Amino acid sequence: MILYHHPLLCYYKTKYTGGNNPPDCGSFDGETGIGDPGGECKRCPLNQFDSGENGSNVCKQRRQIYLLREGEVFPMLLSLPTGSLGMFTRYIKRFLGKDRKTNSAVTRFTLKKETSKGGIVYAQEQFVLDRTLTPEEMRLIEPLTAQVKEYAQRVAFEMDVSVEYTVDPETGEGITPLGGN
Repeated sequence: MILYHHPLLCYYKTKYTGGNNPPDCGSFDGETGIGDPGGECKRCPLNQFDSGENGSNVCKQRRQIYLLREGEVFPMLLSLPTGSLGMFTRYIKRFLGKDRKTNSAVTRFTLKKETSKGGIVYAQEQFVLDRTLTPEEMRLIEPLTAQVKEYAQRVAFEMDVSVEYTVDPETGEGITPLGGN
């Protein structure tokens, strides 16, 4: 289930090559960039379509999704890449349109092979509502959701925000444990 999610924007002055280098500018709320150039993300020229290669933004958009898999005790972190943001937004709009919270249901994640306009093949995340939680399950999940939200607000940019997640071969889920690669 999706315990919590928030936007993540990252700008690197030089092309990102991996590692734990923090971005030159980044935003954990999708509104205010911290660093160089910093400021209001909505008006930043680096956060505009076609400002980067192949029609992308120079400032990369992602979504941090804190997940709890059934039968697990500790949440996982999925750093959702740009190519899956549209699918996630559509899922959330449909889901929240029914007056539900994302933590009130089990969401099934799968991967679908896609090709970008530039001919790059990538895996796009797909989201399906599996089932809603029982009232008893909701009572148990609410405190964990609150803890995850508090944790997410304290996360610093020093963490590797472009961590590649692994794919569970049995379920097709893309996952990364919280606090590590």
